[in-house]
Amino acid sequence: MRLLVGGLLAALAVSAAQELTPRQLFYQESAPPNPAPKAAPKAPAKKTAPPKAAKQEALKPPIATPTPAAAPAVAEPPRVVNAAYTGPEKPLGLRYALAQVVNGAEQEVSPTATFRSGDQVRVKVEGNRDGYLYVVARGSSGVWKPLFPSSDINGGDNRIAARRAQRLPSNTHAFTFDDQAGQEQLFVIYSAEPVKDVEALIPSLTPPEKKELTPGTMIVATAAPINDAFVSRMRNTYSRDLIVQTVTPSQPAEASVPESAVYVVSKSGGRVVADIKLEHK
Repeated sequence: MRLLVGGLLAALAVSAAQELTPRQLFYQESAPPNPAPKAAPKAPAKKTAPPKAAKQEALKPPIATPTPAAAPAVAEPPRVVNAAYTGPEKPLGLRYALAQVVNGAEQEVSPTATFRSGDQVRVKVEGNRDGYLYVVARGSSGVWKPLFPSSDINGGDNRIAARRAQRLPSNTHAFTFDDQAGQEQLFVIYSAEPVKDVEALIPSLTPPEKKELTPGTMIVATAAPINDAFVSRMRNTYSRDLIVQTVTPSQPAEASVPESAVYVVSKSGGRVVADIKLEHK
């Protein structure tokens, strides 16, 4: 019966973990430690009457008294698992936000905001674990181009540290909208491990082939073009098990600081993908 109760409590704990929001999974480091089980109270010792004085009999050995039996061990109560994510891997989470730049200061705005000519915007991308970031951009012309990694940022290194926001296009530049209305689209891949299929398409991550060169030969970094079919394949492959939450200044209630952002989480780890759209009139 005790085993049945313990199994039921564990099942309820896992069910509660699955109900955590993407934002809660993003910020959750690990399950809090379980409190030590309380020891069962000891039963008060029974009072025994003082032994009567035995009559002394000459030349008779003392009578041996039997040793009392050891008290039975008290079984510990079943351990209760706290409501925390207990999956095979720590969830892999991505947070992104649109930050409008006004007089040099950033302010997060709605992920569905529409911008006007002259507006300046940065995209802040942050992961909850150390990982690898890939971003390709599709402009109004419909052509996809690598945006991150870039040889101008961290020497082309696309590894990002946990909880450290990466700004796009960079910390010192911003997207500036012109008079032509349209939509800019960013496709983001965030992975715990390098993604070879994507790295093969980004020149800064593709080492030049080792060939014997004649004097005067130029080395040109080449990579296959990134098209809609490739992006669609990556999106369809890695977006199946993702959970997404859009956070506004009034929601959710657990946010201590108002924010405007989107959280995308994979409970099983691996990879996360996201589409970020910049609309301008």
